[in-house]
Amino acid sequence: MSDNGAEINPFSETKIDMPKPKVDIYRACYTLVQRTELVTALLLTLIIVFLHFIFMGNAGALWRDEVSTFNVATMPSISEVWRSLIWHPFPIFTSMVLRLWTAAVGGSDFRLRVFGFLVGISILGCLWLNARLLTRSVPLLSLVLFALNPLAIQIGDSIRPYGMGYFFILLAFAFIWKVTDQPNILKIIVATLAAVLSVQFLLHNAFLLMAIIFAGVVVTLRRGCWKRSVLLIAMGVVAAISLLPYRQIFREAQQWSALTKDPVTFLWILKVFSQALAAPGQFMLAIWICLFILGIAAAVYLQFSRSPDFSKTERDFILFCSIVMVASISLLVILYKLISISTKPWYYLPSIVLTAVSLDAILRRKGQIVTVFRITLAIFIVVFSWSAVWQKVHTRQTNLDIIASRLERSANKNDMILLHPWFYAVAFQQYYHGPIAFMTIPPIDDFKVHRYDLVKGKMASDDPLQPILDRMTETLMSGHSIWLVGDTDLPLKEQSPCFLPPAPHTVYGWRLSQYMKCWWEQAGCFINSHSSERTALQPVIDKSINPNEDCHIRLIRGWRP
Repeated sequence: MSDNGAEINPFSETKIDMPKPKVDIYRACYTLVQRTELVTALLLTLIIVFLHFIFMGNAGALWRDEVSTFNVATMPSISEVWRSLIWHPFPIFTSMVLRLWTAAVGGSDFRLRVFGFLVGISILGCLWLNARLLTRSVPLLSLVLFALNPLAIQIGDSIRPYGMGYFFILLAFAFIWKVTDQPNILKIIVATLAAVLSVQFLLHNAFLLMAIIFAGVVVTLRRGCWKRSVLLIAMGVVAAISLLPYRQIFREAQQWSALTKDPVTFLWILKVFSQALAAPGQFMLAIWICLFILGIAAAVYLQFSRSPDFSKTERDFILFCSIVMVASISLLVILYKLISISTKPWYYLPSIVLTAVSLDAILRRKGQIVTVFRITLAIFIVVFSWSAVWQKVHTRQTNLDIIASRLERSANKNDMILLHPWFYAVAFQQYYHGPIAFMTIPPIDDFKVHRYDLVKGKMASDDPLQPILDRMTETLMSGHSIWLVGDTDLPLKEQSPCFLPPAPHTVYGWRLSQYMKCWWEQAGCFINSHSSERTALQPVIDKSINPNEDCHIRLIRGWRP
């Protein structure tokens, strides 16, 4: 009963507005968390741009791989650029882009570092573009898993083709999904162009492209859209056809490619892969493993979950990402095992960037808990990797330019400059302008690129070091000095040199590493036996140097019969 005696109907449709403080608080918290994630990603992006800037200012001169790329790009004619691709294992597109840059801006070390900086920043932009196109979110995990990796900064900002390869494989990833989901003419054109350019800048992107297209085909077949499957396969075929002009180059390169082969195991490949993941610190390896397991588990769960929070499209996209992760890593590992090359950590960065973007998409939900986890993890990685990242972006890429300048001032014209190993000469010849005709172990006469074919000829010869030994004898007997540059640790005095017959008539076949070791033992034992003074000079610069080209000088004097 009401106060005036009227009866209240409990089933009346009269609406009573009641406050909903819990809902308002939830919405406020959700908005706050989303804005925090956005601000964190923006601040992190600015920090990474700053790290790229620091690297550009500290990288210094070009190291040998960059010098080789620059020399190929600036050959006198396009036809010579094309012929040089036999010794430069990348398609011609990188050389053409770099050739245009040097023609328009210049080819000084600093201007080339600016070029690398712009490429590195473009990768950051592509991470943001992918996040907005694919998940309408921010690339928080992509930034800390890949962009903050100092190896990605060092390699992506070099003038090698890697950075541009990362950019286009990311673009292909995004637009191939768009074609898989809802194709139209514009998406198909962009996806096809990105696919072609990804392999035209980086050859082993072909295997990553295969993984992306395979993931798209699986999704389209599950949907029953077989015409889209044919479309995706056709895009891959177009990318493959674009590589046909290189058939003759690949065939000629096989004449010396055996020199780069080593017996590698899957365990060795995974060890090098883990070095790339752990570049910011060993703790990152554990984080990667945990996130990968979590991502796969989440992807499997969502395929069978009937939760209304996820649409069919979202489930398909997560399936697509999980297949890309597994297939891209598996295909690269199998590739490197089949071709049996001793890989470097940066060889795995294209697969790492795809995995980072995929994990970023899988481990993303609109709920507060997942977002808070992403923010917390990102901050944790930044804090605990900062010291290593800061140190590595201050690393100089070579000190051979400083050594070359020092020898120009200190070496007498009758002295001898000897470089070991031979490939250091690629960078040394770029910066040395003195009067002495330097020599390498073994002696070769072209250092514009890595001439493995000339080294192969020395492996097949009877006594390739005799010119070196004769020149050392002449130099020491005349009272002059030998400036040994590179890896200058001499063999033990009681050690005897090894001698190998001409390749491939040994158990090592064409394994270059064994011949290089033997040649150095012969030269080093000669120095131990016939010189009276072997002085290791002080470091040429008091700064962190890239271990791939941290060279030393040893001064050899005095003849001893």
